[in-house]
Order: sequence, then structure tokens, then C-alpha cells
Amino acid sequence: MRFFSSIVSAFAGFACIAAQPAQSGEMALIHPGPPGSLYEISADEYARRVNRRLPPSYRVTPLADLAGGDGSALLDAVNGGRADLALASSAMLTISDRFAIFELPYLIRSRAQVRSIRRALLEPYLQPAARNKGFTIIGLWEDGFRHITNDLQPIAHPRDLSGLSLAVPDNGWRARLFQSLGADPVPTAARDLADALGKQRIDGQEAPLADIAARNLHNAQRHLTLSDHLYSPAFLVMREARLQALPREVREVIVSEAAAMEGWVQKIAIAMESDLVDRLDRTMEVGHADIEAFQAAGRPLYGVFVRQVPGGAKMIDSLQSAEEATAASGATE
Repeated sequence: MRFFSSIVSAFAGFACIAAQPAQSGEMALIHPGPPGSLYEISADEYARRVNRRLPPSYRVTPLADLAGGDGSALLDAVNGGRADLALASSAMLTISDRFAIFELPYLIRSRAQVRSIRRALLEPYLQPAARNKGFTIIGLWEDGFRHITNDLQPIAHPRDLSGLSLAVPDNGWRARLFQSLGADPVPTAARDLADALGKQRIDGQEAPLADIAARNLHNAQRHLTLSDHLYSPAFLVMREARLQALPREVREVIVSEAAAMEGWVQKIAIAMESDLVDRLDRTMEVGHADIEAFQAAGRPLYGVFVRQVPGGAKMIDSLQSAEEATAASGATE
């Protein structure tokens, strides 16, 4: 299976679209993924599906915003009408701290839990928060389970992170997590990551395997720790007003295909993870984290989330209960 697509991300095209409001028939879908990333693969497949069904005067064009990365620029472009859809992960924290539930280490450990997110979290908690800011989430895709790389030493226990500088997204919560694990987190934009690692201004970073490979981080990092410390969903979002302004038949295609993509994205992600572990093992020293030790070190972040996010305890309970119900259902089938 060819995971590194030959389609070049059209960032120059995004710059042109960003200079003027999106036109009614041409819809830009922006994402932060480089060529070969799960973001790009997902966005390209979604565009292929919807364009096959849309009326001829409408078309979705996926564009990579590599300069903005997975930050507020993605949602700002949609909010300002310079793009119509955005595929975002940590950027959702600029909408609400409710999305920080995905910053809690080892809360999501399995695909069964991933399949529970829509019912347990999206509809009762996350969608209302998005709509309160004028957005609507039409697709729940993924960025993936995250792992740690560095160029100094193997990481098996949190004590091995002591003194290591690690690049993290600039969202506050990820820095808190790695501080609790003993590292020195450095908020770093995705566009600056490869340069910072190559020039050894920082020692390492954390990301899904697909992102590690797509950004060629294995060229600058010797050690890969399979830690699965976080699971990061990716949300396909639109302005609610923009969605409702579309003709009914266009709106139906946009929404139905976004939902239909969810299972497909998960299957692609699972296949990519298996393939990439083998591929990265050829150029990196691959090890496994002591999950129990990492869980224990990161547990205090749960208390911070419960204290700072209204309804945070109910969100955690809801996800755990939904996962238990899903597991029980699967056992009886």
C-alpha cells in the first residue's frame, strides 16, 4: 500500500484563496499535513468522494496550510471566510478547553474507545462547544496515537525524559503533561520543527507515526519510543452559517461523506501504524515505554482537567462508560 502519496500539497493555491472570501461553488478544505501525512490522505479522499457527488458548479479543493500548522490560523481562515472547511486537531483548544480531554495521557488506549468518542463526547460536549463559537463539527477523523522521538537516548521510563527538551504544540496542556513526565517542553510550531531538530536546538518531539514519517523526522532523530501516550482526533469543521447557506443537496453530500469517512480513516490509520513501525525500525532504534510508569506520572493532569473544565469529570466518566459498554457488546456478539 502506498501511503506517501504523489500529490503535492497546494500551499500556493491556499495563499491565493486566502486573499479573498471563498466563492459559493469553490470550497477550500485546509489542513496542516505535509505530503504523505494522514491529514493529506484523508482530505484528498474526502474531496474525491464529495466531488464525485456534488453538482458540477461545486467542488472541494484540499490545501495544506503548512505555514499555519495545527494552530488558530486554521480556524481563523474558516471563521474569516478565506476557507470553507478545516481539518484540525489541537487547534480545537482555541474553541474550548473541553477539547483538552484529548490531552489526558492514556485516557484513550484502544480502538474501542476511539469508536466511542462520537457518542460519549462529540454530541453531548464537544459539538455544543463548537456551535457556541459559530462552528459545527461534521467529521470526526484522526491524527493518531502519539509517540516520542529524541536524538540522545532510549526512553523507557519517565526518568529518562529528565532534562530533555521536547517540542510540543503551543496549547499549554501538552506542556503541562511533559512537565509532569520530567521533560523540558518547548512550544514549537510544526513549520519550525524539522529545522529545530536538525540544528539540535531541541532534543526531541512527540507525534503520531504518520507525521514522524511524513516530516522525515527519522533523519534527525535516532530513538523512537512507542508510548501511545495520547490519542489525537482530527475534526472536520465548518462555520455553521456557511453550511446552512449551502443548497440542501450540497449540504447533504458534505455532511454525509464526512461521517462516512470516519471508519475509512481509522482503517487507513491502523494500516499505516503497522507499516510505519516496520519502516522506521530500519533507521531508528525502536523501544517501548513503561506504560504503567508513564500513566502514574501523568495522572495529576486529570485533576487539573476536572478542576478547570466545567463538566470535566462527567466527560471522563462518559468516555470510560461508553468504552465498557462497547467492549461488553463485542463480547456478547
